[in-house]
Amino acid sequence: MQRYFQRALFKMATTKIAAIFFNMAPINPNIFKMAPKMAPSRRNVFKMAPSRPNVSRRALKTILIDEFGQNTRKLRCLMSLMSDNAAFIFQITNYQQQRIVRDPSAHIDNFVEETVPRYTIIQFREHFRMTPTTFAELCEWVAPQLPERTQTVEKKVLATIWLISNRDAYRDVADRFGMNKGTLHRIVMIVCTALTNLRHDVIKWPQHRQLRILAEEFSERCSFPGVVGAIDGTYINILGPSEDRDGYINRKGRPSIQLQAVCTKRLLFTDVYTGWPGSVHDSRVFFNSPLRQKLENGLLPPDYHLLGDSAYPLQGYLMTPFRDNGHLTMLERKYNSAQSSTRVDIERAFGLLKGKFRRLKELEMTKVQDIPIVIFAACVLHNFIIISSGIDEDDIELENQDGEGDDNLVNNARANNQRMPNANAKRLNIAHLLI
Repeated sequence: MQRYFQRALFKMATTKIAAIFFNMAPINPNIFKMAPKMAPSRRNVFKMAPSRPNVSRRALKTILIDEFGQNTRKLRCLMSLMSDNAAFIFQITNYQQQRIVRDPSAHIDNFVEETVPRYTIIQFREHFRMTPTTFAELCEWVAPQLPERTQTVEKKVLATIWLISNRDAYRDVADRFGMNKGTLHRIVMIVCTALTNLRHDVIKWPQHRQLRILAEEFSERCSFPGVVGAIDGTYINILGPSEDRDGYINRKGRPSIQLQAVCTKRLLFTDVYTGWPGSVHDSRVFFNSPLRQKLENGLLPPDYHLLGDSAYPLQGYLMTPFRDNGHLTMLERKYNSAQSSTRVDIERAFGLLKGKFRRLKELEMTKVQDIPIVIFAACVLHNFIIISSGIDEDDIELENQDGEGDDNLVNNARANNQRMPNANAKRLNIAHLLI
């Protein structure tokens, strides 16, 4: 008992849980007799800790479980050392008023083993963003990347999907799946890394005959010829790192990571690129992307191209709008209208991505290096679901667009447009075809 308690005190004194614990629990003076080997500095920390007698034993146990997991013997040891006055044991109401109230429905015994199998197809799709059949295919596909050990592949994948599909607190998701927060975080990163490693199986650039099919699909809306993809960027809001936080602030005033993507008319991503801070403009992200280098090296035949907004440079492989200086001709206005209506699919694709995986609206992750892995994983799931079972229009949540970026960078892109006579000629020729 003494050994367990000494280890627990040492761990609690070196984590955030110590601060919570000190503010909640009156300290039993017998602690110092039972832990004589504890360093004097740590004994002083406990002596200085203020007591807060109006917290329940149940509330304290919840916090201890989060920190130490479901170790019954250790928990009994810790709980037995707490003061047994009635106020400390029973006043849960006051505790809930002063602290964040946890969702009581989050904890479900044997959720994966007993509750999930009873879900109807509609219920399963509502919670996990895909049908049970698609989920089974996903698990079979990703299983070789996920050694089972103590958790099954199905449980790992379900927990990961639940976490990125909802904005529930980590603690609540961990409770639901019968694990502690540390285990949940580790599982989520393992699954997301596996999906990221497999991304080239489902996020594929179109080849040969597929280009013609894509061009025909895009032309159905406004008869815009030769389009094989729409490109744009979106912000993935984050907490922001403690260092160089300003470097991640986007033009909307939020810390974020840039996600650049190309999609088809079916809203499938054919290329994704992420990791740049939100302060970086779309054109710079594109300039530094592997996709631009491939396009420069002849990735697309001359008759095919992508569509982008005016933040992107006009190129033979990338058609952008005519600059609206207030004096556009009828020809140019008609072209711009058709171009905008055709490339709207990339906005719908981002809306579907964030509608299904709502944690992408704000990724509350402290390690910036882990964020691209989660974003890539969500894009992989996005494509996998569409390929397996199609698009659920109800999940599309279009975002408000507020312009196309910093004026200086957009002007640089336009100046570059003037140095591309072949691209200008191609755009003008397309404009005439749209009359």
